[in-house]
Amino acid sequence: MTAIAFLTKQQDGSYKGSYDLLDHKGPLDMLPNKKKNAPIQPDFRLFSRTTDIGAAWIGETREGDEKIPLRLAHPAFGPRTILANLGPAEGQDDPNVFAAIWNAD
Repeated sequence: MTAIAFLTKQQDGSYKGSYDLLDHKGPLDMLPNKKKNAPIQPDFRLFSRTTDIGAAWIGETREGDEKIPLRLAHPAFGPRTILANLGPAEGQDDPNVFAAIWNAD
């Protein structure tokens, strides 16, 4: 599985880290969407510096566990939307460190 980003959960519920898409790298902030007023709207907005590059939704697996799928899209990434799932980072003891794992589907 390919990790495209690493994020650390902050006390305010946001996440901070960086992404690496080979030819595109940068800081990544996953901020709660304070303007959310409908279930279809994202729970988080993804920013690199001041540029909005995606969104994330809090969901649930079939087993009832929390899941957070991410969608990254920006003209610099080309015409394809990049999909990933946020989960615990492999090899980390810190429960606040997460990896965004690329989803080829």
